[in-house]
Amino acid sequence: MTFFVRIKAQIRENYAFLPNGNMDTENPRWKLKGCEYFVVKVDLDDFMYDEDRYIEKFQEILDDNSYSGCNELDYLDHETLGHMDRILDINVTSMLRESVV
Repeated sequence: MTFFVRIKAQIRENYAFLPNGNMDTENPRWKLKGCEYFVVKVDLDDFMYDEDRYIEKFQEILDDNSYSGCNELDYLDHETLGHMDRILDINVTSMLRESVV
């Protein structure tokens, strides 16, 4: 059975620069910059019995989707979703502002 897994990743940004203005990739100075989430498909039966291999693959996916030499993504956590999240096109802030007036 196909399920979705939401992967939570930590964004790190390298703040180390050389005197010439280029990024210092040999001596990085990482700063945490928040989180990003990715949703992937898995076979739930395989996933339940081989979760560690999937976690290794999740990190590979994050490595492949990092921004550049200055940003990296590190696997933090994941959760299974029974189905894809529903995205509601609702502006809650506008609703609250309207109710105050």
